[in-house]
Amino acid sequence: MVGDGSKSSIAFGPFVLDRGDERLVGPEGPIRIGHRAFCLLCVLIDRRGALLTKDQLFDSVWGNVIVSEATLTSVIKELRRALGDDAKQPRYVRSIYGRGYRFIAEVRPVDRPADSGPADPGPAERPPRQVEPAGAGSPSPALPGPPLAGTGHWKRRTVLGIGLAMGTAAAVAGLRRDWGDKPASAVAPPFVVVLPFEDRSADHAASFLAVALPRDIRDQLSRVAGLRIIAEDSSRTTADQGLSPRSIGTRLGARFVVSGAVGESGGRLNGTVRIFDLASDREVLAQSGKWDAADLYAMQQELSATILREILGRVSTAMTMPPRPRVPRDPRAYRLVLEGQDFLERSRAARMVGDEAGGRLAGDSAYRAANDALAIDPNDPGALLLIAQLVRNGWTSALAGQNLTSQQRAANAITYVDRALSVDPNDPAALTALGDYYRRFQWRWAEAETLFRKALMLSPSFIEAHWSFAYMLGTIGRAVEGLRHAQIVFKLDPESLWHRIALPRLLCVVGDRGNMFRRYDIELSATPGNIFLIKEIYTVHLCDGDAFALDRLAARVRTLHAGAKLPEAAARLLERITAAAAALRGDSAAYVAAIDADVRAYDDAASATNQASHGRLSVDLLFLCGLEYAWAGQTDKSLALLARALAGHSLYWPAAAPYGVAPLPASLRADPRYDALWNREPRTRAYLTLRRQALLDRQMAGYFPDGRFARPSPEEINRSIDAV
Repeated sequence: MVGDGSKSSIAFGPFVLDRGDERLVGPEGPIRIGHRAFCLLCVLIDRRGALLTKDQLFDSVWGNVIVSEATLTSVIKELRRALGDDAKQPRYVRSIYGRGYRFIAEVRPVDRPADSGPADPGPAERPPRQVEPAGAGSPSPALPGPPLAGTGHWKRRTVLGIGLAMGTAAAVAGLRRDWGDKPASAVAPPFVVVLPFEDRSADHAASFLAVALPRDIRDQLSRVAGLRIIAEDSSRTTADQGLSPRSIGTRLGARFVVSGAVGESGGRLNGTVRIFDLASDREVLAQSGKWDAADLYAMQQELSATILREILGRVSTAMTMPPRPRVPRDPRAYRLVLEGQDFLERSRAARMVGDEAGGRLAGDSAYRAANDALAIDPNDPGALLLIAQLVRNGWTSALAGQNLTSQQRAANAITYVDRALSVDPNDPAALTALGDYYRRFQWRWAEAETLFRKALMLSPSFIEAHWSFAYMLGTIGRAVEGLRHAQIVFKLDPESLWHRIALPRLLCVVGDRGNMFRRYDIELSATPGNIFLIKEIYTVHLCDGDAFALDRLAARVRTLHAGAKLPEAAARLLERITAAAAALRGDSAAYVAAIDADVRAYDDAASATNQASHGRLSVDLLFLCGLEYAWAGQTDKSLALLARALAGHSLYWPAAAPYGVAPLPASLRADPRYDALWNREPRTRAYLTLRRQALLDRQMAGYFPDGRFARPSPEEINRSIDAV
């Protein structure tokens, strides 16, 4: 996969590319470049002048390995960094928006091998991001072994990229206010970022280890009380940009930056780990080791222990305690689970941008890996929880074909969670999964809270527990408290939209609309093609009954695509937004017809293969369509659909529920059937009682039935945020 495989060297500009030794040499000597980036460069040079589509590059460089577009973008960035190329004024690789890439430099043959030279000095450090000024007049959240010979600058190589590419400079600037432009204090509870490792595997089938092994090390460190572990998406996104450890730590507000390398060759594993401490401004650990390939789990445990030992020796003993021991696992099953988790994340990423087919394909691979792990060890908790996630969401081809409701899928999934808890009652992921089931599908709020708190006691940086707990607290009205957890999520994963979006949602529920809209605009600028996000902002404006805001949203999305043809899914959504604006102005025919079509498709048994849309479970789609009917003036249809959504335990947009900050149209609320909808069952009556008390306590913003408005004070909101 490196072009024609010739042993001869090729020169372009001041560079020499040596295919035989897989080297790129510049004016100052050999340049460190990842295997994928080298292959990509060879393919581009072999077809120089021709436009190569993304699919062609995927086939030529990755073969049968499934990767996302974010991976290709990452490798292109790595290649440009190595060449010192500028995407806006390219000398070597030109991108054709939405189509592919072309190599544009002149190439000349070189008969001799490329000469060696001095070591690569590494990319220049970038200045810190500029921070967004706080909005006046509204609370502004804090957006926030033996040593190796030599510890020179390193570059990380992307192997199996997963998730979304999050990082335009204009959009990410402003994600933090009080912690993004300075290193974390050595006294405060320290944040730790574990970067994806460099891949040194001879066999591409083992490439996933470079992503999966740091993920599990991250999970192990998350169990230490007093440490805050930056989440995977943010770790990966900053690593993709070639920053130095110091710059990464400064950007993410971390004190410790952990990097490393992993490889497998000839039945042996080799691993390296490095730690940079911003408090002392130096690398404090550089250590390596070798293990048998069958000892992958032992390798992970030893690397985690090495990292932990070094960090604990530099942090106040009052802040930390050793993690609880985990249940021993079969190393073969463990390896398969790591691979399956990698596929699961790629499945989620594909669905967030509307690629359901790609999501199912990656989900199929995750499901096979998890079942292969269970064939080795029927009680492996990681495999059980992996299958639980796939079953609950219907994220494989076979599972998607089952004509089941969201409730039925969740009930099937929880049996796997129960098995995982029977193996390890203190597994934070299993406790969180059970708590999430209680809060989303059974409204057992008290039991869910107990499970989330126990998970966070065992693993203080477990981001999924903070994330799910934040949503639950916002749903039942304890939004000021939920905002604290959303802020923790933001600090742990400031580069991931999937997690970042919790913050504007909670800001909505507490009534801080200025910062809510500011956050949404930043997110949209960063990912203008993300259907999940566009629909989220659309829902906010719809529930405001604001036709002009809907017009502005559609225009903004088009502007952010710079005149290029919109992706099909985005174009359809903009048609929906335009129809909604017309409906708010009195012309609702097209809008009602579109909603009717969605409801018919939902009810059609043949459409049961699409149980999720852009990350939303199908029962939530009923709630959203019910909101749309309400603002289209279709009271009968809205009440009928909302009744079905509540029967399925969907409270997808709590801001529109009774006592919320974005109530449904007055004409609908005046209908006696509306009160009956919320008072017909004990569980809905209990839900209203929770929300009314929360509004009385000013824990959320909203309206009483008589029209009185209440909201938390700015001081309360700031105290919740500043407590993080």
